[in-house]
Amino acid sequence: MTDVLQAFIHTRLFRFLVVGGGAYSAQRGWTFGAEHDHASALPRYFTLQAGCAAFSGLVSHVAVTRFGLSPVAMSALATVAASAASYIVSSRWVFPARR
Repeated sequence: MTDVLQAFIHTRLFRFLVVGGGAYSAQRGWTFGAEHDHASALPRYFTLQAGCAAFSGLVSHVAVTRFGLSPVAMSALATVAASAASYIVSSRWVFPARR
């Protein structure tokens, strides 16, 4: 293995990429049954994740500016809302049940 590759393996970026890739693979393979083609599921997954990030930001903003929630309450609300949206959209659009 080259020195550059060995150095990269010990970086935070490498760990982030491994965990992120593992999480996507686990969602597809274990949670939703691995019946979905990467060519269609992967772009939908990335679109969903970007949408959930934006949704989480919107929920956070509204929770603080309109309802005066504390940072802890806002974080909890945004996490629950984005997680629920991610699961529902994943189940129905990204990895829909096959008949």
